[in-house]
Amino acid sequence: MRAKSLQFSGVMPHSMKVSHLDIASDNPLNVHDSHIHTECEIYFNISGDVSFMVEENIYPISPGSVIITRPNEYHHCIYHSNAMHEHYWILFSCTGNERLFNIFFDRKPGDKNLIVLMPEKADLLAKIFDLMLKDDLPEGRKYFEFFNMIEILESGAAGESAAMSEDVVSAIKFISENFSEPIVLRDIAAGLHVSTNTLERHFKSRTGITMREYLCQKRFANAAKLLAESASVFEAYEKSGFSDYSHFISQFKKRFGVTPLAYKKRLFK
Repeated sequence: MRAKSLQFSGVMPHSMKVSHLDIASDNPLNVHDSHIHTECEIYFNISGDVSFMVEENIYPISPGSVIITRPNEYHHCIYHSNAMHEHYWILFSCTGNERLFNIFFDRKPGDKNLIVLMPEKADLLAKIFDLMLKDDLPEGRKYFEFFNMIEILESGAAGESAAMSEDVVSAIKFISENFSEPIVLRDIAAGLHVSTNTLERHFKSRTGITMREYLCQKRFANAAKLLAESASVFEAYEKSGFSDYSHFISQFKKRFGVTPLAYKKRLFK
C-alpha cells in the first residue's frame, strides 16, 4: 500500500488537498459510499478494476481516465474486484473563482465528467501530480502547476457514459426524480415487471450500491445542496424526502461530520 497526501492553503484556489493512493479496494482509506462535498474534485486513474458514478451516469474507467466533479455533484467510485487501485485525486475550493474553471461549471450536473486524454498528456498529468506532492514545493510553483493541470484537462475530450440495462436506468431515473416523496422500492420493481430481488441484484452489480443506499444518498445530497443555497435546516429536511427529523439530524452528522446547522454555518461564515 502507498498513500501520500498534502494539504495547502492559499488565495487562488482558497485551499487544496492532493493525494496519491495505491491500495486494495477493501482498504479503509477508500471511499465506497456515494458522497458530495463543497469543493471541486479531480480524480486521475493509474490502475484498478473500477468505474465511476456521477449523478445518474456511470463512466468506464481505464488508466489515464480523469473524472471531474464540482461542488454538490453526487458521485462515488465503483469497485468491481479487490485489484489494487492506484490513483491521484485533488480537492480544491474555488469559491469566488468559478469563472476560472469552465470545465467544471459550464455543463449540467452529471454531464461530461469523464475526460479522455492523449497518452502524452496523461503522462504529463501524472508528473504534475507527483511534483505537487513534493513537501518542499514552493507555494507559487504549486499554483503554477495546478493551472498547468487545468490546461491539460481542458485539452481533453469528453468521454461517454457506460450502457446500463433498461431496468437499472429506469430505477435510477425514478429515484432521481421522486426522492423527495415517499418511495417503496418493491413498487419500482413491480412497475418494471421484474422481481425486487432481480432488480436489486442488477442495480448493485452495476452501481456498486443498493437501491435503498442510492435513495438515501440522493436525499442527503439534496439536503446538503439546499443548505449550501441558504435553505433552513427544516426546509432541507422537508424537501429531501425524510420522515424523521431527529434521525435526519443524527444521520447527517454521521455522514458529513457536523450537524446540518453547523454545515450551513461553515459555508456562510
